[in-house]
Amino acid sequence: MAHIKLVTMKRLLISVVLIFLSLNINAAISQSGITNLKQLDKNGIIDLVSGNQLTGFISDGPFEGPITQTYFKDGRYETVYEDKVYKGRWKAQGESFATREAKKMCTKNNNATNWSCFYWYTGNKDGGTYAYIIAQGLIFHQYHKVKSVIQVKADAKKKAEEKKKALERKRLVNAKKAEEKKKAEERKRLAAAKKAEEKKKAEERKRLVNAKKAEEKKKIAEQALNKKLALIPPTSELIKAQDFLNDIDDFVANNPSEFDIMEIAMFKINTKLISEGVINADQIFTLSLFKKFGNTSSSFIKFQEMKQEVRKQNELNKVNKIISNLNRKIDELLFHRQTSSESLTPDSIDLIDSRLKSSTDVLNNSKILSELEQSINDLNIILSDINREVISTKKLTKMLDSEKSKINQNISRLKTYLAENISSISLEVMALIMENVEILEATKRENWFNSRPEELKELQKVNKEISNFIVVNNL
Repeated sequence: MAHIKLVTMKRLLISVVLIFLSLNINAAISQSGITNLKQLDKNGIIDLVSGNQLTGFISDGPFEGPITQTYFKDGRYETVYEDKVYKGRWKAQGESFATREAKKMCTKNNNATNWSCFYWYTGNKDGGTYAYIIAQGLIFHQYHKVKSVIQVKADAKKKAEEKKKALERKRLVNAKKAEEKKKAEERKRLAAAKKAEEKKKAEERKRLVNAKKAEEKKKIAEQALNKKLALIPPTSELIKAQDFLNDIDDFVANNPSEFDIMEIAMFKINTKLISEGVINADQIFTLSLFKKFGNTSSSFIKFQEMKQEVRKQNELNKVNKIISNLNRKIDELLFHRQTSSESLTPDSIDLIDSRLKSSTDVLNNSKILSELEQSINDLNIILSDINREVISTKKLTKMLDSEKSKINQNISRLKTYLAENISSISLEVMALIMENVEILEATKRENWFNSRPEELKELQKVNKEISNFIVVNNL
């Protein structure tokens, strides 16, 4: 049979048997165009399916797609749908003379108790012969191909051998590729290993360099810290004793149950003079006993260490503040040296240079905090003097500019008067005007002054004489 199509219903898929429910028929395979539709009896069914594999199509509601049915001669069947295999038993009934309802096939799933039966038909459609399963006048299976189980096995065997040969060829190709890939990966691994080793060596060199830098940086920081600590003035025995008494007061206030309060009170009374600023041998001895008593508490020991660290840090902060202040003053003086040299006398410049050197030496080498403080005071004095000198110089410059402007104004005034009155003034006045203009222009050209104040004095003198000349001669 050249073309056969198959359709079944939803319950067949679920129970893996060809079951048709009269209450749920929803076939999608068209029944139009089929001719010579003929029901098969028992022998026809056996001839169609026994020992054969039928390939076709099922359509029943949501269940629709290709299906393969294999009916073995020993009464077993296998159904393959959506890559799942369902197994069971089959049998055919109804001789040729039996009624239509008696001519049927019955199947039972391996997990089922009852048999379910349906009807086989053959018919012609689109030039081919098909096998159908029909229930209540509707088609649910349509088969288009029939092949013997023997042929199926032979084809499968041939296909398996071809597949095996293809797989072997593929295996050889893949093995060759794998070998090449392995060699390439080995080359890559060796290159990566070499690169990693070089990187590791470079990182180790970098680590050593950084470690050396960090060690040097740490050493410099420690030296700087030690230098600052050395600047802190030593604490007197009285202050140390008073610090201890203050620490014990603070600790007991926050930890009232740590010590026997009666013992604390007794020690406080016996060290009263220390709190009042007096220290002697008896007080030192009593204080030593008090400290020994305080050291019986590990909590107090930690508390006192913390307080001592705070005091040390406060002293360091004072040192840092003084050093920062001195640095700032040095920078300020250096700024004046660079920007105000034209406004300063040679003596002031020499003094600035000398003070810059001495202050820098104190900053870098002093071991006494008072020297840094004194250097700050010295710098404040010279900075104040420089500011006054700069201000004075600016004022002098302004006055010089004003007198020079008056020189130019007087020259212009005399020349204008001479031009406007050339025909009416006497020759004597004309000669005097010309003489005064020459005096003014000569004064502008003079550069023999020893100092700027001297220059200002000369300009003021000339401008005053010219002003008197203009007033006297009614110009």
